[in-house]
Order: sequence, then structure tokens, then C-alpha cells
Amino acid sequence: MNRYTSRRQQEPAQSVNFDLCGGLNTDLDCYAKVRLEIKDGIDRAPLLNITRPNSIENRLLKLLAYLRRRFPNDGWAQFLANDSTMSWPSIIVSGHSQGGGHAGIIGRYHPVARVIMFAAMDYNSREGKPANWIAAPTSTPNATPAERFFGFSHQRPDFPLNDQTRKVGVTLKVFDVNGREGATLVGNDVLTAGQHVRSWEAKNVTSGVYFYRIFAGDFQETKKMILMR
Repeated sequence: MNRYTSRRQQEPAQSVNFDLCGGLNTDLDCYAKVRLEIKDGIDRAPLLNITRPNSIENRLLKLLAYLRRRFPNDGWAQFLANDSTMSWPSIIVSGHSQGGGHAGIIGRYHPVARVIMFAAMDYNSREGKPANWIAAPTSTPNATPAERFFGFSHQRPDFPLNDQTRKVGVTLKVFDVNGREGATLVGNDVLTAGQHVRSWEAKNVTSGVYFYRIFAGDFQETKKMILMR
């Protein structure tokens, strides 16, 4: 349910935090607008295009209706008020990272039984503040009481930028599948603890699988990403 397409870049599965509402964006309401459009398919933001059939709500409704028909004795009917409405107070929503943000916004707008967010935070690094739907609860209906929200996060103790007292040289590079270096986004810059954003201007490279590797002190990690045009 996290796969969607950006109107601006026509790339699938973009991150709400980094690709859509991060970077140079300083609009703290952007996160809620984007997540709400993903949730219900109502147009709120020019950054993406989610139709009602492709929304979280419609997909969940269709799934629950199917399970109710397919397994009538398994209790799936308790999660539906009718064929077009979910019984939100009977539902626990949870998710990790991007999915955790979706769970949180659902809990703000619907009275669910519980919200569980794993490693999920909408935070604007340029403003140095969380999104308004998190930091300013009065900006949402607050349908689910605060005591029903649970969040879990973990900082890797071996990652140098988790240590607020350290400054380390950081290098961030992009490689293709053959190991050829494509770009250096951070070149041994000395950075302090906190969130840092870098953009890759991938105008002259082809679609495909790429890897980005970060070096920070004695720490290094490589992860995969997919570029689609």
C-alpha cells in the first residue's frame, strides 16, 4: 500500500520524508496532506496523484470485504460497519518507517483501537521541527486519544552521528551494479550529529539498480536503491 507515483518526477515508491516533503521544502503541513491523499485518494497535494481505488482505505475495504465473504466464520465482519465503511474503533493500525507515518495519520483522523509506529517520524531537517500533524495535534481532528499511540525507535549505537559529542568525516557515494562510482554526494565532510539531506542529480544516468555507500569514521554501510524514469 506504499507504492504510488509522483506527478513531478513520475517515480514510484518515493519517501514522504525525503523525496516529497523533505529537501528544500519547509512546509510542515506537507506531510499530512501527502499522507491523507495516500490514505483516502482525495487530491490535496500537487506532489503525487493517488486515486480513490488506489488509496489505503479502498484497498483495506476491499480486502476486508473479501475476507468476510471468503471466511464468514472467522470474525472479519467486526471490522466493517458496512461495505463502504470500516469499523475503525475495532482496528489496530501499525507500520514501520513510511508505513508507521501512515498509521499515525490514520489514528489522527479515525478513532482506532490503537496506533503502533515503528521507527516512524515526519521531521523537516531544514526547519528542525516535526511535521505539524505530530507537533501540533490541534491541526488534526485527534480522533484517537494520545494514550492509544505507541512509538518505538532505535538508534544504532555503532553509528557515529548518533553520538552528540562527536564530529566525524562523512563520505556518501553512489555506485552502479558493476561497482563503478557514479557520484560523490558527500566528500569526507566533517558533520555533527543530526539529520543531513543530500540530493542526487541523476539526470544523465539510465534507469536501474544503484547502490549508495556511507562512510562515517569507522562505520560504513551500503544500501540498494532503484532509479525509474
